[in-house]
Amino acid sequence: MPGLGQMISGEGGRGAGFLAGYLGSYAIMYGGIVTVNETNGASGQGATLFGFGGLLTFGIWSIVDAVQVAKVNNMYIRDKRKTSNLKFDFKPSLQSIKISNDNNYALGVSMNIRF
Repeated sequence: MPGLGQMISGEGGRGAGFLAGYLGSYAIMYGGIVTVNETNGASGQGATLFGFGGLLTFGIWSIVDAVQVAKVNNMYIRDKRKTSNLKFDFKPSLQSIKISNDNNYALGVSMNIRF
């Protein structure tokens, strides 16, 4: 369904435009087919071909645009996650150190930063 990808990606107006263009092209094509059947001639063939061309154009254009919209949204989400993905980990440590037959303990803290 043309425009559905844009609507799912949060671009409702853009999706509605693609859907309206597709339905308008379908109406033109259908009107041309009805005219051809009623007149038994070539008077509606132009409208039929124009409508069919519009169907193909809006169908393919909608697919390409939905992919581009999804890529832009994915890049935005990826960038947003990168900026807020800073993590600090603090871990206490206790080590036994033997100095001249005495056991001494060294206390410490290790810090791990992930970004």
